Amino acid sequence: MTDVETIDAEIAKPWLMTFGPEQALPNAPRHLQVEITTRCNLTCVMCPHGLPGGMTMKRDAPDPIVDSVLELIDDVDELCPTGIGEPMMAPRFWDIVDRLAGRSSPGLTFHTNGILLTQKNVDRLTRAPIKRVNVSVDAATEPTYRQVRGSEIERTLDGIRRLVAATATVPKPVHPQIIMSMVLMRQTVAEAPAFVELAHGLGVNRVYFEHLVDPLIPATEWTVHRGDFRFNYAEQNLLGSPQDSDPHILAAMDVADHLDVVIDGVRVLLAPELAAHDNRPCRTGWFLPKGDGAR
Repeated sequence: MTDVETIDAEIAKPWLMTFGPEQALPNAPRHLQVEITTRCNLTCVMCPHGLPGGMTMKRDAPDPIVDSVLELIDDVDELCPTGIGEPMMAPRFWDIVDRLAGRSSPGLTFHTNGILLTQKNVDRLTRAPIKRVNVSVDAATEPTYRQVRGSEIERTLDGIRRLVAATATVPKPVHPQIIMSMVLMRQTVAEAPAFVELAHGLGVNRVYFEHLVDPLIPATEWTVHRGDFRFNYAEQNLLGSPQDSDPHILAAMDVADHLDVVIDGVRVLLAPELAAHDNRPCRTGWFLPKGDGAR
């Protein structure tokens, strides 16, 4: 179990103990996740797709797997066709979306880089009961986005604008939750406050911050060159350097509290003595036991 998983479990345990047996032990899985594809249209430096040579196996989920998922949609509350690839690149992702069109459940949850959030795709998506869309952005400025994700930030931001506009009229409590996420590293962490401002300006009231975690290969060997930017996983990882990370996150929290934006994420602040900041208004997200994510 990783440190993040351990912390997450420690946070969740007291909350889970408040449930009765019927809630804690449902008669069937309520959340179903399937990796719909390992293909991607970006080569982010902290992802296997960005390594020299990239992913060795790029393919969509086999039809029998997706067919089995479609057979189960009446038995789950949440369906998440997400993995290490860009889900909207997979034709069968759209089969799932179309099957959900006009239904009230299960809720559709997925992660995307936003590049394919064209108006046509957004219109198709919003016919389904979207519960949560997490858009990975990772930067607040064009130069940093290009260094980290290797593309133009406006393509992603335009997609977010379309999604926000298309879901704005959906009433609560089924209003889709749109999240912008950022991987914190030395190259990006100073933009955390501006990232919150960017999200708010786009009409997104929830951001997700996460630190780099232990990669599948030795971190010291994970090196990617992009123009003048040299990304080395071990050097960019902030987990051992709270003094280089926490001031920027505290500044982001100040912005979030002012703009009424929620900051999600586990172990966002690294220094133990700053744990009390988890009780700030901007941290009352669905990752914390006291919040239900309705904000």
